Amino acid sequence: MTIGLPIEIKVREYLSKVFLAFNLVEKLDQDVLIGEKNKVYNIFKNTSKFYLISKGGPVGLFKFFKKKYNKNFLGLLDEEAPLPNLSKHELIPRIHEKILNNLDDYYAWGLNDKNLLINYLKKKKTNIKSYGHPKFDLLKKKNIGIFRNDVKKIKKKYKNLIFIPSSFSLDQVLGDKETDEYQIANFLSDNKNIKNNWVLTKNIEKKNYNSFLKLLIDLAKTNPKYNFVFRPHPKQLIDNLNKKIFEKPKNFHIIYEGTITPWIISCDLYIHYGCTSSIEAAVLNKKIILFIENERAFKGRNINLFKTFGKSFNNYDKCKNYINYHLKYDLKKIKSSKVSKKYISNNSKLSFVDAFINNYKMKYLKKTKNINPIRITEICKSQQKNRLINLTFSWVKNVLLKNYFFSKTLKLLNPNLMLSKNYKLSKLDKISLKEIRKDLNIIKSNIRSKIKIRIYEIDNNLFLLSKKK
Repeated sequence: MTIGLPIEIKVREYLSKVFLAFNLVEKLDQDVLIGEKNKVYNIFKNTSKFYLISKGGPVGLFKFFKKKYNKNFLGLLDEEAPLPNLSKHELIPRIHEKILNNLDDYYAWGLNDKNLLINYLKKKKTNIKSYGHPKFDLLKKKNIGIFRNDVKKIKKKYKNLIFIPSSFSLDQVLGDKETDEYQIANFLSDNKNIKNNWVLTKNIEKKNYNSFLKLLIDLAKTNPKYNFVFRPHPKQLIDNLNKKIFEKPKNFHIIYEGTITPWIISCDLYIHYGCTSSIEAAVLNKKIILFIENERAFKGRNINLFKTFGKSFNNYDKCKNYINYHLKYDLKKIKSSKVSKKYISNNSKLSFVDAFINNYKMKYLKKTKNINPIRITEICKSQQKNRLINLTFSWVKNVLLKNYFFSKTLKLLNPNLMLSKNYKLSKLDKISLKEIRKDLNIIKSNIRSKIKIRIYEIDNNLFLLSKKK
């Protein structure tokens, strides 16, 4: 049976899904369709005997109801987990019964996520599996060599690296005001108090953001022997950041390139503001500093998740003095971090890949054969006329979004119409045949596999992987 792996945000999802795809082709002899989210979803909608691993989202965008697609199979691996990290207004639409009741499998990151889902449903469901996430498989000793070349380049260029990934919802590609309107329309109820509390929380985050950036600049100025690399969130606009931090020291760099993992591996110290990549840093036993000046910005979220690893601060001066002292005298004395299995099931012996494969063999392997690549290509070609219409509509929409009155009208019709072309490109611009072939070869070389994989380029940003017989 053909398995679908959709990618929405390339820098976050691409490599872990290519790694998963390689293993599924090698160990299951199943074809894997991997690429742009909407194109993978389109194949699911127009064929049968297809297993899709959806990446999660709010119930308002959920379209895969069993009554309509009863000849297909649906799994869900939420890219926004761990679930306790989400605020209530973000969480409830993602774990709605309309979603959970239409799934064949839900892949929870850890036991905490699994128990949260069971408590929400008020009944046990056997299709909720606590397997972790494939990106944590990449951090295991046998797989981490995949990042060897990238780590070597980073360490050569940025010696004594302090790495700071952003998790702020400010300086957005879509525009801060537009992002707020989109969030309110998609995730908040019409309750006035809920909206007012959300706006208050956003204002606190803005103050935290300015304080956080000031801390980084002060640290960089005081510690010129260290390189401070600030990595914007995928949805942040670098130009806005450069304008905001116009007096950057030479050792302060704003860089957004490639997957985040080799940067974490390469760093001597990891500083963050509630970023979920801190879980990867903890799995890698990195030294971690959490700085949140006002925790009211995290109201409704489980901030204790981030306090379980590393050292946390709310006081600006105490945080600055602590880091300065250890950078000057002895960085090694900052305790290395660890993460509990209750948050990430595959942070030690358990492998997401192996657990998924065992479950798949028991439930699905004998049910059907792979879908003919010709059939998948035909489905894509049949959509070309619709694609031309969509491109025209997209062009018109982007023109209308520049006008205040029309942008408001679009928001009332459908909040998703607010998403601009630049916003979508910030998530996924291009996956090339050359790129995917290179990364498959790196994975193959690292584990010394002899498998030969055929790659069909079905469409732009869409590829079918199968084992050569």
